[in-house]
Amino acid sequence: MRVSIDKDVFKKLHPKLKVAFFLVQHIKNEDKLQESRHLLKEAETYIRLTFNKDTIKTHHLISPWVTAQEEFGSKARHYHSSVERLLKTVLDRREVTGKNVITNVSNYLALKHLVPFGADDYGKINGNIHFNVASGKERIGILKRLKQGDIYYKDEAKRGSVLGTKLDYWKNKRTKLSAQTHSALVHIEAMPPVSSKEFNQIVKETKSLLEMFSGSSVETLILQKRKLQGNLGAIMLEKLEPVSKIKKKKVKVAKKKRKAFKNMPPAPVRGGKKAEKESKRKAKAKNIQASKPKRKTKHIPPAPRKSGKAKKRPRNVKVRKTDGGIPKPPKRKGIFSRK
Repeated sequence: MRVSIDKDVFKKLHPKLKVAFFLVQHIKNEDKLQESRHLLKEAETYIRLTFNKDTIKTHHLISPWVTAQEEFGSKARHYHSSVERLLKTVLDRREVTGKNVITNVSNYLALKHLVPFGADDYGKINGNIHFNVASGKERIGILKRLKQGDIYYKDEAKRGSVLGTKLDYWKNKRTKLSAQTHSALVHIEAMPPVSSKEFNQIVKETKSLLEMFSGSSVETLILQKRKLQGNLGAIMLEKLEPVSKIKKKKVKVAKKKRKAFKNMPPAPVRGGKKAEKESKRKAKAKNIQASKPKRKTKHIPPAPRKSGKAKKRPRNVKVRKTDGGIPKPPKRKGIFSRK
């Protein structure tokens, strides 16, 4: 699944908006359902002691969402984000706990940190998810349309593709969590005054609690203005191997191919049985020659040169020629020679 956010969302809300996604698979609802309910009830009692209905919109963590709602005009006071809706239901002493571990944990974290949370049944989502700003033409059901300027997210379903809205909170029943939900996609949105350090702490706490109560591993993805899209679930990115390992693998494969090529049997020769016998005989002869050890030849060193310079012939000595034309040295005058 590919999750993406349009650039206009950051223009509408805040350029430092961050959205974190958590994919939880193989959820075990029955194991820790009661524990998750107790955890949520503790948060409810804390909210009832510290909050009042009149002071919800003025809280420093909720006021940024209220300023984004001011575009709707005089009706903006009736519009609420998911956190405001959750706080009002708790102050009205209505039931907030659900039949699913994920809903209880996400509601607990939303009340603790006052950050909007959303959760959808991952098995009921069709295709990819995209966040965008409503133009006013998008439909919710048959009669209703989205308010212009509202933030919504949708999948690739042909009918009822809008899964939920953010500023004027609404949730599609098609992807609501139930007791039979075995995989869920949870997401949280945060913008200033929530700092990046606080946001990272919320992400770590959310991941650890979801892993603890669901009994399975959780995959996370954070999108922001620098990173507008990412992959979750079905498309898993493998860890890239270093270049040295890839080169070694290629060399091994090349060596294996060479060995296989050498050990291949000779191709059948056309021309009948005589030609086949002749080719086999030649192949055997080649193998025998290749198997025979080569004879070692003795190394004969070259003759050593005489030291010293070569003697020169005297200049004034005459050379007499014989009948054969071969020159002979002249006779030397000795004691016994005739004058």
